[in-house]
Amino acid sequence: MTMTMRAVRRNVVQKGVQKSVRKSTVGCVALLLLSTLIARRLVVAEPLAPNVRILVTVPLIYVVAIVSAIYPKQSWALADYRTAGQRPIAGYVASAAIAAAAGMFISLLFRFALPEDGTILNAIAGKGSFSHAVRTTFVLRWPWLLMTFAIAFALAWAADDHLAHPHRSRRELRTCEALGLAFVLALVQWVTLELLRQTDPSVPWMSHAWRMVPMAAAMGAALGILVPHFYRTRQKHESGGLAHAPGHQLA
Repeated sequence: MTMTMRAVRRNVVQKGVQKSVRKSTVGCVALLLLSTLIARRLVVAEPLAPNVRILVTVPLIYVVAIVSAIYPKQSWALADYRTAGQRPIAGYVASAAIAAAAGMFISLLFRFALPEDGTILNAIAGKGSFSHAVRTTFVLRWPWLLMTFAIAFALAWAADDHLAHPHRSRRELRTCEALGLAFVLALVQWVTLELLRQTDPSVPWMSHAWRMVPMAAAMGAALGILVPHFYRTRQKHESGGLAHAPGHQLA
């Protein structure tokens, strides 16, 4: 019995270490990417092309939303379906709020550290540079907060579908989640763009912003078919590892 408990503890510790390593790796990659871009703007005054800025910031914000949606389920009783006995709506909202706050911080950092004109030193020395970045992020472009919030909330909800609907097959779950997230993200993207037309109509790409709606739908479908499924598969693998340990049963 003692050996069994030791084996179980060792298994839990190893998995905890693996999770920490993975999270540290993601953080290091993001920090390296940001540091590289900031270092470039220390000496190069030419701004990044708009498509490059989007290519860098959007994936970072999506990663933040995914982590905010999934990680609390493994760490907070507030966000755990099994602990609550039902869908933990408060946990979903908390996860989405964290994602939105982190996304806005990333946007603020990029706008200030990667200015449209001049180098970072010019931005730091320039009067009103930071206040301009704050105003752009929190006043003119705040509707993007809705997008990040929706992504995290929808993923947190979808990740618990197998518990809320245990009778559905894996294929049914993945299909419903892909269609559901595609619809939600497309709808929220449309609402976001309509709000941006009112808060900041001078955005240069607004004339072809409609293209973002089908792109959001495609991204939602991809997230819906992949993220909840991988989360469930991992949970099943981890639970199975403990369940099959001699003398140990899951509650």
